[in-house]
Amino acid sequence: MGREIDTIKKIEQVIMPTLSEYNFQLVDLEVIRGKSKSILRIYIDKNGGITLDDLTQFNNRIGDTIDAEGIFEHSYILEVSSPGVNRRIRYPIDFDRFAGHQIKIKTYKKVDGSNNISGTLLGMEGDLVVVKKGDKKVLIELENIDHANLVYDWGKLEGGKKKHGK
Repeated sequence: MGREIDTIKKIEQVIMPTLSEYNFQLVDLEVIRGKSKSILRIYIDKNGGITLDDLTQFNNRIGDTIDAEGIFEHSYILEVSSPGVNRRIRYPIDFDRFAGHQIKIKTYKKVDGSNNISGTLLGMEGDLVVVKKGDKKVLIELENIDHANLVYDWGKLEGGKKKHGK
């Protein structure tokens, strides 16, 4: 686990200048180790949404930079993607940015009797993520979060009106 965290931190440091140059935001980063090949997944976004051209441009630019740093001992596959509608939330700035949205959080240690918390994201209070679950506020330590994803309601149209029929 420590090795992966170190690898992720190193990759974050390496890609941040390029992200800033293009005004992209890092949404998430995953390293999946295989026997002979690893997969590096980088999820990026920008104000107004990310395009296929943006993803291609960043992929082409960042692959050489990562190779030059020698982060991986063997071959790897680089995947650059948009976060999608059920985007993962990882950084404190995003917990504030998406306040008011529905969220699903899986924790390492139980919070409020469960490892799975769903509700309305209220944002950050210091190092705590605040979720409204029913009538109460649930406070979750940032380092206790394994995964946090926005939950998109496919039954709603813009303006919050439910879709009925055709």
